[in-house]
Amino acid sequence: MLIAIANGILWQQWLDDALFKNLADLAKHLGKDRSAVSHMLQLARLSPEIIHLAIIGALPSQITLNFLKSGLPADWEEQKKFLRIE
Repeated sequence: MLIAIANGILWQQWLDDALFKNLADLAKHLGKDRSAVSHMLQLARLSPEIIHLAIIGALPSQITLNFLKSGLPADWEEQKKFLRIE
């Protein structure tokens, strides 16, 4: 999960820095499907608190990579509520 989060953050930075024109160009460069890259980019929007919990291995067991890639609220407090993290 940590590698996926790191990739999402890195790929978002590449887009922000205009190293790639758009998501399609990034996906082509990575040799991945556009939708797969899009799902990974969602991980770049995780709250720092949730990332910290992932790093220390304290996320609840039901929070898997596939679950996180399925879509989360943009607001960090809403993420915590959605994931039932106190």
